[in-house]
Amino acid sequence: LCSSSDSDADLDVDGDDTLEYGKAQYTEADVIPCSGNELRDAEERQALRGAVLNCTVSAETPTTSNGEFDKNTSTTFPRTCKNSELEILPDDPTLSTLEALKTRIRDLEKQLTRGNRFKCLICMDSYTVPLTSIQCWHVHCEECWLRTLGAKKLCPQCNTITSPGDLRRVYL
Repeated sequence: LCSSSDSDADLDVDGDDTLEYGKAQYTEADVIPCSGNELRDAEERQALRGAVLNCTVSAETPTTSNGEFDKNTSTTFPRTCKNSELEILPDDPTLSTLEALKTRIRDLEKQLTRGNRFKCLICMDSYTVPLTSIQCWHVHCEECWLRTLGAKKLCPQCNTITSPGDLRRVYL
């Protein structure tokens, strides 16, 4: 049987992190709710895909597996790059690979000189307001964290349970 002293004790499972990490900087009111707009989500996924591919869009017509041109396939590429950033490379494969590598090196050097070394792994953009979770310590931009928490209460990188109160600003 339980005694009355057993039921009176409070159990603090989470602990009080305010002494160690400061008071919460975000609440449920800050979370960006998940919208049901599937068309917009598809466009955002296409833009993200274009950003991940780093503007390496081929100007050639898509081919089928046997090397023939497929005239029935229409492909639209997301407009994530300026036309001036795209370079048409010569047909020589060794030359085109070399030129592509040189172009990539120039792009990376430009990023280093501008200070864009740190990118959010969700939107692949430079951080404007980086946030970290005190649960897993992953860093993402504010908008990505708040959108993710609007859809699910998990870290987008490791799926650790995270609440808006666990987010803290980071100064890089």
